[in-house]
Amino acid sequence: MLKYKIYLKSTKISVLMRLVKKLFTKEDPYFIHKIFGSLSLINFIYRYCFILIEHNDLGYSNWSNFNFYTFLIHFILSSSSLIFTVLPNRIISSPLIIYEEYRIHAILFTFRSFGIYLMDQFNLLTQSRLILFILCCHYLIDWVTDTYGTKGVTAVRNNDKYTTAVKYYGRYFYSFYQILVTGCLLSPIGNKSNLAFNSIIAIQSSAFLMTLRRKGLIKWTTHAFWYSLALMLSYYYIIISVPTRVIIISLLVFILRIYKINKYLSWGLFLLVYKI
Repeated sequence: MLKYKIYLKSTKISVLMRLVKKLFTKEDPYFIHKIFGSLSLINFIYRYCFILIEHNDLGYSNWSNFNFYTFLIHFILSSSSLIFTVLPNRIISSPLIIYEEYRIHAILFTFRSFGIYLMDQFNLLTQSRLILFILCCHYLIDWVTDTYGTKGVTAVRNNDKYTTAVKYYGRYFYSFYQILVTGCLLSPIGNKSNLAFNSIIAIQSSAFLMTLRRKGLIKWTTHAFWYSLALMLSYYYIIISVPTRVIIISLLVFILRIYKINKYLSWGLFLLVYKI
C-alpha cells in the first residue's frame, strides 16, 4: 500500500513537471504572454459570468480606464504571440494545431475589435469609417491568407472529406459564427464596443486551445468542447443584443458564401438589404 502511494505521488509529480515544461518555454522568459493570457481569462470570466448575467451586457458601453485596460490586455495577448515559433503552414491532417496564418489572423481580428472599440468610445465611429476600417482589416487578412495559407483551405474549411455528421455541421456552426460576428460589427446599429469585445472570446480561446493541442496536452474533442462553449456564449450575447434582421441577413451572406459568391460582393449586398 505504501509503495502504491509513493508510486501514485511520483506519477502526479511527473505529470505536473511535464505540464510545466511544455507550458513554460524559453521563448517567453519573462512570462509576458502567460501573464496577459491569465489576465484575459480572468476578464472573460468576469464579463460573461458576472456582468452578462447581472446586466445582460458586457460592460463596455461607457468609457472608463478599467474598461480600456481590460480591452487592451486582449490585444497585447494576441500581439505577444509573435515571440513564439509556430508551424509555417497548416497541417491538413491536424488542422487544430496552431500555425502562422491562424496566428496572424487572430492578431488582425483582435485589432479589428480593438479599433472599433476605440472609435466607438471616442465618438469617431461613422458608418463610412466603420466600413472602411473593416474593409482594410479584411484586405490585410486576405493578404495573409494568400501569403501563408494553403490553396483551397481556410481556418474553418478545407477540402478533406468529412468523416462524421458532427464535424460536418460543426464547421457550418463555426463558419456562420464568423459571418454573424462580422455582420454585427458592419451593420448600422449601436452597442459596437460590446459587440467588438464579444468577438474576441472565439478568437483567443481557439488560439489557446490550438497551442495546447500542438503541445499534446489536449485532444481535438477537448478543443471542440471548449471552443463550442466559447462560441455559444458569444452567440447568446448576439441573440439578446442585436436586431433579428442582422442575424437573418447574415444568414443570407452565409448562404451566398457557401455558393462561393465573392465575399466583398456578399457584404455589399448585406449593407444594401439592411437599408431596404
